[in-house]
Amino acid sequence: GAIALNGKIVGQDSSTPANINLNAAGDVTIDQIINLRGTASEADGGSLDIQAGGSVVINAGLDVTPGNQGDGGSVTITASGDIEVNEAIDANGGEWVDEVDLTAGGDIIVRADITVNSTAGGGDGGEVTLDAAGDIQILAGSTLSSNGNKGSDGWAGDGGDFFIDAGGDLTIGSSVTISANGAKPDGGGGMIDMYATNISVGGTVEATGNGAWGMGGEVAFTADGTFARAVRSGGRRGGKERR
Repeated sequence: GAIALNGKIVGQDSSTPANINLNAAGDVTIDQIINLRGTASEADGGSLDIQAGGSVVINAGLDVTPGNQGDGGSVTITASGDIEVNEAIDANGGEWVDEVDLTAGGDIIVRADITVNSTAGGGDGGEVTLDAAGDIQILAGSTLSSNGNKGSDGWAGDGGDFFIDAGGDLTIGSSVTISANGAKPDGGGGMIDMYATNISVGGTVEATGNGAWGMGGEVAFTADGTFARAVRSGGRRGGKERR
C-alpha cells in the first residue's frame, strides 16, 4: 500500500536521534515535518530512509542536522516512480557531514533547498546524489550546497561532491545555485559531475577554492546536447570545467 504522513515525526534527542525507515509498495507522501536533529552540542543527526514502489513527494521539511560538534545525519530516498522535493532537506553537519541520496525510476523534481554544508571545525562538505532514469529538474529558487567550513584554529574544509545523473534531460533553472565551495584560507573546491542526454543550465554552478591557498574544484558536464551555462570553478590556484 501507500504511506501518507499527515502527522509530525519528531525523533530529536540529546544523544542519539532516531533512525527512521519508511517502506511502501505504493507511493509515499510526506505532509508534515520529520525532525531527527541532534539537540546537544555533541549529538549526531539521525537518518531517514524512504523506499517506495511508487513515487515519493516531500511536502514538508526533513531535518537530520546534529549539534554543533556532532556528525551529520543522512537522507536516502529510493522510488520506482518519481521523486518530488517541494520542501527543504537539511543535512548540514558539524565537522563531519554525511549525504543526501535520491534515486528514482522516473523523474526527480527539486523545488526546494538541499544542504549538506559543514558548520563546525575545518569540516568538508557532504555528498549529494541525484540519480533518475528519467529527467531531473532543479527549478528556480532552489539552492543545493555542499560547502566547507573554517574552524577556529584556522583550518579550512573543502567543498563536497555532487553526482547528478539523468537518463533523460537535466534542467537547472534560473536563479538556482549549486555550490561545492571550500572555506578560507585554504579550502579547495569540490567536485560536481553531471550526466544527461541534454543539459540546460540557467543558474550558477560553482566549485570555488577560497582564500590565498584555495584550489578550484571541478565541474564536469557530460551530455549529447548543448547547454547555456553560468559556471564558476575558480580559485587562486585554478580549477577545471569539463564538457
